Amino acid sequence: MVATKKDNELRFFKETGFFDEKELAIKHLRDIDDILFAEGVDYCVMFGTLLGLLRHNGLIPWDDDLDIIIFDTGKFEEKCRQQLETKGYVVHDDIRTFNGVDKHCGYRIHAEQGLDIPGQSWKFPWLGVWEPTIVKSSSGGGTMTLLTEEFIYAVDDFFPLERRAFLDFTVSTPRLSKQILKQYYGNDCMEVCMLHKLDHRQYKPTGFPTTKFALADVLTYLTENP
Repeated sequence: MVATKKDNELRFFKETGFFDEKELAIKHLRDIDDILFAEGVDYCVMFGTLLGLLRHNGLIPWDDDLDIIIFDTGKFEEKCRQQLETKGYVVHDDIRTFNGVDKHCGYRIHAEQGLDIPGQSWKFPWLGVWEPTIVKSSSGGGTMTLLTEEFIYAVDDFFPLERRAFLDFTVSTPRLSKQILKQYYGNDCMEVCMLHKLDHRQYKPTGFPTTKFALADVLTYLTENP
């Protein structure tokens, strides 16, 4: 049987992931959840980390980053930042320039023993923290945006937050997690998947094709080609 273009592209799913740093990445999320939850700082997992929880009961096998939203960064600074640094984490402020103005977008948090990333001051693996902009409505609720992202979310889709199992511990998730994921990734996000655009280990574009794959085909390929 002649291999198709899509068959040949499946191999890229083996070229990205946390690999030897997987347990360290999981420890990032566990430690950060322990501190934020204990201090009453509202947060939730987001993007691929949330998709991995719902679709894979943990990490997406080819994922190489972690994402959370912290809803009150002031409280995080007051109660949590120093605790993380005491546990051996480095907290980088994520500041980006929009229309000539520097804006605080969140944080990149990594362990001191992480791997150097060429040309960057943070290390791999890291956990990305998104700092939301929330516009409250007079009737309650409101809308939420994340800098660098185009989507407008309903605050009521997130709250009240729910605790869900992630591997052998629990994390905070949005109330309507699946609805939020479908808004961001598309209605078929539980059945299809795509390769990453960014290699977080090297912090550069992957150059991978933008083909959509049936999730079942990818998982079968990874099982048959360990």
